Amino acid sequence: MAFNFALNHGDLSNPNGALPSGYTQSQIRSYFDVKNIANNVIADLQKLYRTARFITSATSTISSSERRIAVRTGMHDFDGDGSILQEYGEADYHFMLQHSNGDWSEKHGSNPSINDGQINPSTFSWNAAGYSNYYNSATVYIAVSN
Repeated sequence: MAFNFALNHGDLSNPNGALPSGYTQSQIRSYFDVKNIANNVIADLQKLYRTARFITSATSTISSSERRIAVRTGMHDFDGDGSILQEYGEADYHFMLQHSNGDWSEKHGSNPSINDGQINPSTFSWNAAGYSNYYNSATVYIAVSN
């Protein structure tokens, strides 16, 4: 849902498709690498004939026909078994989008969107499911065409 919300597109479920079943730990760690997710976002947008480009920060210059999104990932071994399992909430990605007034918003699943205000996504704690700073990767910024 956060992917659809950030890109204002109703039928995208996972960046560049879902992680295949029967994945290895190496595959899941590679898939949920924040740079891989960001590259997949750009690939999906190109398929939709929209433009997107990497930018360096929440204040990077963008054109009037673009908006900023931010993406992070989180991978955690909550049960201590040495593996990361997506189906147990141990791996996920999340997006925020910036509005024209400078506020940043996010959306978790089917919950209502949250306006986080005038934050810096790079220093903001990206929380989920009761876990503080669940999405703890570096923040990657993308300028996306409207």
